[in-house]
Amino acid sequence: MKYRLIDAQAALGFVTSQTTHVEREVNQTVYPDIQYAALVPVDTSANPWAKTVTYYSSDMFGAAAWINGNADDIPIAGTELAKHETSVHMAGIGYGYGLEEISQAQQLGIDLPAADALAARRAYEEMVDRVALYGDATKGFNGMVNTPTVTAASADQGDWANATPGQILKDVNSALSGQFSGTLYTGLADTLLMPYSAFLHVSTMPLNDNSTDTILSWLLTKNVYTAQTGRP
Repeated sequence: MKYRLIDAQAALGFVTSQTTHVEREVNQTVYPDIQYAALVPVDTSANPWAKTVTYYSSDMFGAAAWINGNADDIPIAGTELAKHETSVHMAGIGYGYGLEEISQAQQLGIDLPAADALAARRAYEEMVDRVALYGDATKGFNGMVNTPTVTAASADQGDWANATPGQILKDVNSALSGQFSGTLYTGLADTLLMPYSAFLHVSTMPLNDNSTDTILSWLLTKNVYTAQTGRP
């Protein structure tokens, strides 16, 4: 019978690994939430290798006016179609395993850890989140919060820590209705983003000394969007 000899140093490592206690729970670093998916519509219908994305916007024109019964200069209405094109740029992130890792996993019959793949996915999501929200000047992209086609509303009060609920509501309504006049009173914002410090203040501060409602619960029902549409 042949006996397989084990090197003393390797045997010591085996004994050490079997006698140590392995803490199974990993304390993973917590990162900020990825926000773009809930704020920006995502369309994946285009071919991944398309060079550009073409889209169209339409508008109507014309105005009725008083005319004579025998007139031949009737006001004309019509529609117009505008073409827009956006370039597609490639971005990437990678991860890899060495030959030693692959061979050892194959020998032991275990799966390679997916942690690196998850890290790559997280890096991708963070880049998309940054570009969607803030744009990227190197590619000529504007983001959701800095596009020139959206007019930023200014908070008249601003200092909510020292503001009354009425003053806070005025700031909220100014932000929600900031696009209203510019869109011929057809576009009313249904989402308000605010600094966490402001959100924390309105979500914990009671409406008044005798109320169980917070300023936030009051804002959710008294804002101009809900008042006009009946929707939250």
